[in-house]
Amino acid sequence: MSNSKTVECPYCRQPIHEYAVKCHWCNSDTSAMAEQNRKNNKGGWLYFIIILVIVGGIKSCFGCDDEKTSETNVRTEQTTNNTTTEETPEPTAEYTKEEETPTLQETHIEISNSGYTEDSKEIEQSEQNMTQEEIVLQEFELQATALEKIKFNKKAAETYIQQIAIYKGEPYYSKIIDFVVKTNKSLSKEWAKNGEYFENKIEFYESYISDYKQILKDKTER
Repeated sequence: MSNSKTVECPYCRQPIHEYAVKCHWCNSDTSAMAEQNRKNNKGGWLYFIIILVIVGGIKSCFGCDDEKTSETNVRTEQTTNNTTTEETPEPTAEYTKEEETPTLQETHIEISNSGYTEDSKEIEQSEQNMTQEEIVLQEFELQATALEKIKFNKKAAETYIQQIAIYKGEPYYSKIIDFVVKTNKSLSKEWAKNGEYFENKIEFYESYISDYKQILKDKTER
């Protein structure tokens, strides 16, 4: 039994003849599959014959067309040899020069696009050269309006307090605190009033968001 006439049994997946009505491995009924295979094979042969007929017809048509084309080419060549043709004048140098010269509008667009590209590259390069410190400080600067009015001794300020706490321990943490104290109205006012009792703005800020009144009282009583 050749592989081309062997299929898998749909029940046990063992190889059986494509027209077998019963699997000799598992004894299952495979008559439906065998009948379907017979129909498919008959249809396949019919389709193959039709294709051969069509291909033969196409070749015949192309053969006729090739003969007609050859005759036409011979006649055309003879006619061309018997007819004197006039040479087409070549374009003058002045005409060619005008075609190659860009218009004022094209020149303007080219210059504008070139400038835009250069500006974009400079901006992109500038962003790439920014340090982590510059990026973080820029983020706080963008929130300056909200930072100005927030009450850091109220529950509503927890989001900002947590955001600032992320950078505690970073070398630029003091710059963040300096910006926050300077920007926020309440902190700025309190720093101007009692900042002398603290070593720096970091100590002042961290005291302000914890038990500020008690810490300030202890410091002023010393």
